[in-house]
Amino acid sequence: MNVKRTTIIQSSTSPLLSKRAQRNRDTTIIYSGKTKKEKRKKEKSSIFYKRFFCFVNRIMDSMDLFDESHGNEEDEELTAEEVLQKLEEAWTNEKNAPEILEPKMEIVECMLEQVATMEQNLESLPKGDMRIYVHQMELSRIKFVINSYLRTRLDKIQNNFFFYSQVSNADNPSKLSNEEKNFLEAYQACVGDHFQSLCLRHLQVGLDLNKTSMKAPSPNLQAAVFINVLQDVKGLEIRDSAGSGRDETIDLDVGEQRLIQYSAISHLVESGAVKLT
Repeated sequence: MNVKRTTIIQSSTSPLLSKRAQRNRDTTIIYSGKTKKEKRKKEKSSIFYKRFFCFVNRIMDSMDLFDESHGNEEDEELTAEEVLQKLEEAWTNEKNAPEILEPKMEIVECMLEQVATMEQNLESLPKGDMRIYVHQMELSRIKFVINSYLRTRLDKIQNNFFFYSQVSNADNPSKLSNEEKNFLEAYQACVGDHFQSLCLRHLQVGLDLNKTSMKAPSPNLQAAVFINVLQDVKGLEIRDSAGSGRDETIDLDVGEQRLIQYSAISHLVESGAVKLT
């Protein structure tokens, strides 16, 4: 404003300047005044962003994102569709694998939270809205997948409860969740009491079943399974379970579908290189 005032006074008190020269000079000085205003705005905005980023940095520092207590774990950000896809893949692998796989309880819990959120959103819709029926069908499908996944794991525990109660050690850690371990202990106790009251109490005293030649049922790892190859695998060794010396080495290419012995590709299922179908 000081520049404009000075310009107006000088232009009105200089009789030697022509009208055109005065207009050009006034325009130039007014333009310079606008430029200064823009500079002030830029300075203010730069100050605002500096303060904003300083505030964000203080928040990030207070969160201790790089604290050593977190270890090497990284939070994987996934959309609801990606979580559902991972859940369906875990469900398919679990249903077709002869043994219990690594639990995917974090995916199950994440999907259950998503289901609860969807149910809350449905309550806010007006009655008669067609979206309610569509989303309810989708929720029923998701709940079915979750229930089937958990029941499949429990069925494997019931069928081979004695085997899974003895495989937990340092070299071969258990693949059961804490809830499944509690279920295994309770189921084993119930079956033991039933066998004791039905038969074992009538046998000779001091009989130790652990010292008998009976072998507890275990998963059939030699079973044949269908796989879909997701990653290239070179030099996969297929051992002859019959001991006839017919071992071979094969390569798996992305997109292939094969019928193969489960024990040869069990580690690939865990790593995600192949999936069971």
